[in-house]
Amino acid sequence: MRFTLFALLGTMLASVPIQAHHGYSAFERENTITIEGSIEEIKYMNPHSILMVKTTDSHMYIVEWLSLPQLRRSGVHYDTLKKGDHVLLSGSPARDPAVPKMSIVRNLKRTSDGWNWPPPAPLRN
Repeated sequence: MRFTLFALLGTMLASVPIQAHHGYSAFERENTITIEGSIEEIKYMNPHSILMVKTTDSHMYIVEWLSLPQLRRSGVHYDTLKKGDHVLLSGSPARDPAVPKMSIVRNLKRTSDGWNWPPPAPLRN
């Protein structure tokens, strides 16, 4: 009976999907680039939300942002950014210069109204 219970439990655990997270070795963490362009697509998902940004020089950048729960905690919701929003982004570029990709986003600004992420830290007394 005990063996059957453990076998059943083991089978159930083995069938649960596991998400692995990658490291950031594909990105130059010590460097920062800034891109400017229009959002072509937004995918709010885990483990990273993805922005597709068409830059002013017509390149398409893939931008890995935070996970959905992290974005919500920092005040970003599904309607915060929209397709067509003009943005200015700073983050770490891919190590391979031929790969138009950014991660470890440090700043995102919507130029139409000045909305900025991350929001300013509250003042402490």
